[in-house]
Amino acid sequence: MMQIWFLLVLLNLLSGLILVYAEDIKNNLMILLKQESREKSDNILFFNTALFKLILGFMSVAIGLISLIAVEKDSIPVLENLIPSFTCLASGCCLVLHFYNLKQDELMLPVLPDFLFNFFFDYKKIIGIASIAAGLIHFIVPSIMFL
Repeated sequence: MMQIWFLLVLLNLLSGLILVYAEDIKNNLMILLKQESREKSDNILFFNTALFKLILGFMSVAIGLISLIAVEKDSIPVLENLIPSFTCLASGCCLVLHFYNLKQDELMLPVLPDFLFNFFFDYKKIIGIASIAAGLIHFIVPSIMFL
């Protein structure tokens, strides 16, 4: 299941980079462009839109779950992709909850418990760094147990 492995690595890296650097890049770009061309900055920052984060979050959660279930030939089930799967699930949940938080009042969605938002928003950068690290290590050495 090399496709699942590749998607797991790619989504870990992409969602981790977005969790860690997206807000900083947006702030720095707005200062650089001096807010004169807001449309230009919005076109450049497509990765910082709520819809992109929602789609990436759902893909990360789905691939994280599939990689826990999918078994390669001559490998130990579940244990081979354990840490990358959990980091992909956590980063995907963080991205989906970001969209949920933005659209909660507009779409009249039910209120989720505060500890859920507090955990995923307080530790967003740590989850992103763990996701990047798991993606890189899993890319370099794919057959190590738990990685």
